Amino acid sequence: MLTSDFVLSSTGGKILNSAAMEFSGISTDSRTASAGDLFIPLCGDKFDGHDFLADALKSASGAIVSRAYAEKSGLDFTGRTIIVVEDTLRALHDLAHARRSAFSGPVVAVVGSNGKTTTKEITSAVLGARFRVHRTSGNFNNHIGMPLTILKMDSSTEALVLEMGTNRPGDINELCSIALPDTAVITNIGFEHIEGFGSINKVRESELEIMPFIKTAIYNADDNFLTEGVLSRPAKNMLSYGIEAQTADVRAADILFQKDGMQFRIIYRSESIDVWTKLPGLFNVYNCLAGAAAGISLGLPFQEVKKALENFEGVPMRCRIVERAGATFIDDVYNANPSSMAEAIKELSRRTRQAAESGQRRRAVAVLGDMLELGYYGVEAHKNIGKLLDELGVELFIAVGPLMELAAQAFSGRSLLADTSEQAAEILKNELKQGDVVLLKGSRGMKMEMVLESPIINEEAKNAI
Repeated sequence: MLTSDFVLSSTGGKILNSAAMEFSGISTDSRTASAGDLFIPLCGDKFDGHDFLADALKSASGAIVSRAYAEKSGLDFTGRTIIVVEDTLRALHDLAHARRSAFSGPVVAVVGSNGKTTTKEITSAVLGARFRVHRTSGNFNNHIGMPLTILKMDSSTEALVLEMGTNRPGDINELCSIALPDTAVITNIGFEHIEGFGSINKVRESELEIMPFIKTAIYNADDNFLTEGVLSRPAKNMLSYGIEAQTADVRAADILFQKDGMQFRIIYRSESIDVWTKLPGLFNVYNCLAGAAAGISLGLPFQEVKKALENFEGVPMRCRIVERAGATFIDDVYNANPSSMAEAIKELSRRTRQAAESGQRRRAVAVLGDMLELGYYGVEAHKNIGKLLDELGVELFIAVGPLMELAAQAFSGRSLLADTSEQAAEILKNELKQGDVVLLKGSRGMKMEMVLESPIINEEAKNAI
């Protein structure tokens, strides 16, 4: 519950009209505002949430509005609490900051170019063995979603795990100023959203804006570029993880890939545990190590870490294995950048190689959509993907979008072009063979999930059963 006094003291606002003294939640969407909510209309380049205030107040108990709006509004606010501030987004941030400041439990922030969401979920699962954890929901990792996540904490929360995303310099600094994390998990540095940064060095600098805020840094020692940056501004406590780096504090060894998951050993100092996980792909070993390191840093015993990792089911649309139409699909459609695309293709290649070693003939098929927000690097990045498909023995490439057409031109094998994911599904229906391993991946805007959701593919699956 948020009291009107807490809102006023946190935001420096003034009451224009007073009714409700307590609010059960915060809403920024008039369509989902409900009784007891405090509605905060946000403004963007092409919209003004104040335009929907009347609709929101049909349900919500009150609202925070800008001074400029309050001075010109002719709305009747009878029966609703209205608090006036200079800037409504700033008010949202101030509320979240005040809520965080009143929280005494550990706050873990997950940053990096790839693997943030899965790492956040694994970290939450591991810490959940000891604490009541509140975590980022879905992709609520920006300057609106993260504050809302903090404000949804209830009094039972004992640990907070937040995913922080960045599109441009300054984003992580802004989010940390609100959330005040004490621990950072830094997954890697890659070419995610490079259009907003201009260079890979700026990407690293932006992710490492978190360093002045934290006491403990947990970082990927196998990423030399990241490690160099972290060690140049060390936190009070440093905990590294990795597979190749023998000096990593938390290491994985004896990795064994299986059809329905992986088995590996986690080593920390003189202790080790054998872990079996349902997750596929070498990159998920790193995600598990990051979560394990977070648990270790907060004093969890190895056996609790092991149990949490083995019970973790995975995250929808992120390297999920689906059997359909007589084929195996690697459903990794949530998003894509050059680093994550390369890792997904390696997993496709590994699965077909492993099948060949056991005497099974399985064809590697890649259905890939454009990687967006790469700016100047977009052309080269897509050509490199075409070359990687060649190197790793992919036999059929369905390229979706104008940028992936560049990848197809760099690919010497058989490629087919599609303008949309729906067209790709139609092509795939005619090309799919029993036993194929099919990778589906692309940036969020390409809607690559439509391939697996297509009635065409689902009808084929029905007939294959």
